[in-house]
Amino acid sequence: MEKKTAFKDLSKKAKVQYIWDYYRWHIIVAICLVAFVISMIVHYATYKESALDIVMVNTLNPYEESISSTDEFFQQEKFTDKEEISVDTSITFSEDDNYSTNYYSDQKLTLKLSVGGADILFAPEFVFQQYADAGSMMPLTDFLTEAELALYQDAIIYATDSETGEMLPCGLKLTDNQWLSDNGYYTGTVYLGIAYATDNKDNAVDFFHYVLN
Repeated sequence: MEKKTAFKDLSKKAKVQYIWDYYRWHIIVAICLVAFVISMIVHYATYKESALDIVMVNTLNPYEESISSTDEFFQQEKFTDKEEISVDTSITFSEDDNYSTNYYSDQKLTLKLSVGGADILFAPEFVFQQYADAGSMMPLTDFLTEAELALYQDAIIYATDSETGEMLPCGLKLTDNQWLSDNGYYTGTVYLGIAYATDNKDNAVDFFHYVLN
């Protein structure tokens, strides 16, 4: 019978091969566990809770997200370093219904407005009105006073409640808004509203007023 070479007498390469042959699954499981633990630590160490999600449709810079534009509001609201404001400028629509990207833009925006990821919506009239009529926008009467509604009456856009037929104020028409133009998001006219399914209503209302003032 051939005598097996003692482990201590094996070459370095043979030792590595031996360990791999007999303990490979132990090593793989150990590596996976360590990687999982590290990823969880990084996740919880860097995790930030959403304080406000802003969606801007058809902006002048559709491929740039300028979160720094919200720094003043962030400080005003006294948010902590564990909170963040997101600005999504990636969604674009064409007024041509046959435009190919409209389908994907519609899916993305519908998802954000219905299950979360959008508290504030800026959009051109043809997009804003579509989602307002679908019930995606919160009525202004839910967060504006009668005095404020009277002040903005000439800028209010309405949607028809599909069940009651009632006309509800659901957004405001902004023209040459200073905050939007200063940050390069829009010039001219755009519509502003709060998503009906917002997860951050108080912050959204504060931001609504912040943009107006």
